Amino acid sequence: MYNIGTVTTTANNNKLVGTGTKWKENINGIKPQQVIQIVVGGIVYNSSIQSIESDTALTLNFPFHAAVKDAKYVILTTMVNSVSSAANYMVALNTSNMHARDVANDWMTKDGVIPMTAPDGTKVNIRTAKEMDKKLDGKLDKKGGTLNGGIALPSITVVEGVNNNRLNCYGARENDDSSLAYYQYNTTGGSWFGKLEIPRVPAGATAKLMLVGDYGLGAAGLPQYANMGTAVDYRTGFYGIGGTDTGKIPGSGGVVISFKWGLEITFFSWAKQH
Repeated sequence: MYNIGTVTTTANNNKLVGTGTKWKENINGIKPQQVIQIVVGGIVYNSSIQSIESDTALTLNFPFHAAVKDAKYVILTTMVNSVSSAANYMVALNTSNMHARDVANDWMTKDGVIPMTAPDGTKVNIRTAKEMDKKLDGKLDKKGGTLNGGIALPSITVVEGVNNNRLNCYGARENDDSSLAYYQYNTTGGSWFGKLEIPRVPAGATAKLMLVGDYGLGAAGLPQYANMGTAVDYRTGFYGIGGTDTGKIPGSGGVVISFKWGLEITFFSWAKQH
């Protein structure tokens, strides 16, 4: 017995149109010359199938007397518990198994995407094993690994520790020559800190960030000069001078700007004498 969906026809017409039906699927065991019962106004009318054109179209042996729309129906595929019923079930089962075998064979041996029909009749496309391997080959494992090619991202986030302390690197805004790339970080529950912008280097040039100690800036470890006359190693930079030699360097010291060719410019800090 098969009763999935509904049927529609016009009066004195032998063509039935199905909605939600799968009459052509051999697994359902629907064949010509089987009895079909259609409900009209609560009354069951019998007819028989002449041919099946598609899942949603079949032809009756005789014109149906009444017009119906989305009516309930039943197709008697076999006599219950008969030899023909068992034979139909065996044929349907074998057909289903053959279909599953063909799909499995295509899935294991073919490339790309293959179409198939699910047991409920849904048409789907599935990737073959080879296609799935292609999608996975060369992918970076979430646990880490070596990335040999380039990667394009709107930003890069480095996460540290269970508190999710984050350092983000952002690119410059698109089509904005005045925009700069920058670093920014925050901690969980805290607001974002300020931006550390990365200057643009002219095309064809190479530059590096200035380090502590370059040109004497921030070089706290360099020796102080008691006076300018004792400076022998003239290195370009800013250097602190002491005020111990009050006869030559008055006050409490100052800063010497020294150049390697011997020129010195001194700024003094004067101390009040008592």
